[in-house]
Amino acid sequence: MVYLCTVVFEQVVPITFVSSEAMLKVGGYMQRVMNCSFDFRTFNEQGLLLYNKFSVEGYVKVTRVS
Repeated sequence: MVYLCTVVFEQVVPITFVSSEAMLKVGGYMQRVMNCSFDFRTFNEQGLLLYNKFSVEGYVKVTRVS
């Protein structure tokens, strides 16, 4: 199952991933900077919360806020 983000949400929208193949796909833009904000919660000790594959060089800055 793939969830596509195509609009800006101004409220919390909870999503439950029911399988290890489920994902959230966020469209990007070919620009110098893109800012996104996500809140994650998992009860799986070995769960993958974030993955990104760039089409060109880049990086993802992750900040943990408790």
